[in-house]
Order: sequence, then C-alpha cells, then structure tokens
Amino acid sequence: MPRSGGRPILAGPLSPARRGVVTELVVLLRERGDALVAEALTMMTEARLEHYDAAGLPTVRQRLATLLEVVLSCLESGEADEIVTYMTRVGRERFSAGYDLLEVQTSANVMEETLWRRIPSLVDPAEVPRALGLVSSLFSAAKDALARTYVSLAASATARPGKDAGGGGDDTPGE
Repeated sequence: MPRSGGRPILAGPLSPARRGVVTELVVLLRERGDALVAEALTMMTEARLEHYDAAGLPTVRQRLATLLEVVLSCLESGEADEIVTYMTRVGRERFSAGYDLLEVQTSANVMEETLWRRIPSLVDPAEVPRALGLVSSLFSAAKDALARTYVSLAASATARPGKDAGGGGDDTPGE
C-alpha cells in the first residue's frame, strides 16, 4: 500500500485484488531479474554508448540491476518517490562524469522496454494493460526527474562561467 504523502504511481488506490496482482508481478520479475538485466545489458551494448561502453559490462550490469530493484521496490510500495530520488542522484553523478543525457535516458529506456517485452507473458491478459501502465508511469517519473536534473545542472554551469557542474570553482580555497 502506498504510504501517505508519497507520490502514487497511478491515481487512486489499488483494490486488494489488483494489489495481489502487482505483488505477484513483482515476485515473478524478481525471479527473472538476472535474465531481465541480461536482456537490458545486451540492448545497452548494442546501443554503443560512449560512457557506458567505457564503464565496462560489470558496471553497466550492476547499474541495470540496481535500476530494476528500484523499479520493483516502487511497484511494491505503489509510489514513485524512490525512483525519482534515485534518478535525480544518477543524473547528478552522470552529469558530473560527462555523460550525455541521451546516454542515461537510454539506460532507463532499455530497462523499460525489457519489462514491456516480458510482462505480457507473466500476468493474466486482463491485467497486462494495468501492469504496463504502472511500469510506464514509473519510468515516466524517472526520466522526468533525470531530465530536470540535467537541465538544472546545465543551466547552473552556463550561468557560472569558470565553475564546474558540482558548484566548485577556481576561487574555492583548497582546490
């Protein structure tokens, strides 16, 4: 059940029956977690993204596994707060490391696409639209948070010539 005050994935509470379907979906996705991450990793490799290629397969695999776990946690809670916080942090880290927004958005896109491909075979056909809607809502919130972070950091970097994206600069003592 969503905690009060959180950002719900979809408007309105889930009925107990639908909550059970979501719980079952999370269990099924967790059981297939390694395969889901492997599929997303293949898609990332095929995308040929400069910074992700340079990071290496073990690092990218771990990042995708973490993203999947955050998604599953949000599905369990019925709220998007955790993924928004996570993607905001990722946005700051990747921006500071010189990643292009498109590269980071692609990592979210491949995980979303992987889930879209697998969910229809895991849930009752009547529940597929709801399950895909939950996933889409989560990733929409995630990608929005990521884009907002990048835009904010880019605007700050542009507004402060001579300063790095992290807020430090040549006039900061001890640097």
